[in-house]
Amino acid sequence: MAFCAKCGTDYDEATGGCPQCAGAAPPVPIAPYGSPAPAAPVTFTMPTDKPSLMAYGGAALLLVGTFLPALKLSTGALGGLAASVNVEYSLLGGGPGAELMAKSADSPTGMFVVLGVLFAALAVATAFLVLRKMWQPLFASGGIALVVVAYGFFTLTSKIGEAVKAAGAYGKQVSDMIQPGWGWAALLVGAGLILAAAVMKQQESR
Repeated sequence: MAFCAKCGTDYDEATGGCPQCAGAAPPVPIAPYGSPAPAAPVTFTMPTDKPSLMAYGGAALLLVGTFLPALKLSTGALGGLAASVNVEYSLLGGGPGAELMAKSADSPTGMFVVLGVLFAALAVATAFLVLRKMWQPLFASGGIALVVVAYGFFTLTSKIGEAVKAAGAYGKQVSDMIQPGWGWAALLVGAGLILAAAVMKQQESR
């Protein structure tokens, strides 16, 4: 059967055209009963609710935090140099001589690249989960990020402590020379925002 788009008459396609309109209008095939409806196009809409924005902000901080200072070296603090030179190292952005330092087992920057890649992966995973409105896994991504932040920071401070202890009488100067960077604070806030968004969404669904 076919349907005439001009006059609305149902007719047999074998006749070659609509009997009312004498074939003036092209036939419109009628889908057989029970045939599946055409699939709707898959679209993604950017969420604008508060938990979504918090989770996106947390993911952005995790990603940006990998390029913020994770370690700060101040050469002016050693030996009372008149001209102070500050050098900063980030997890993925590196810094002066970062590749050479990373090859040393005692270097505090040896773990930076691994941590940076992990934070970047968690940031991408979090953004994908929010886009797909999968809120429960955010507890995992936020929790893992928080654990990695704690591990990285305490491992770094432990290595700095070992360097200070090995310096002996110059321990105070070494302590002033090597300091953790403020990038860890950004990573901590990012992990916290992701967990807070997951908790908030869970409370809204109750």
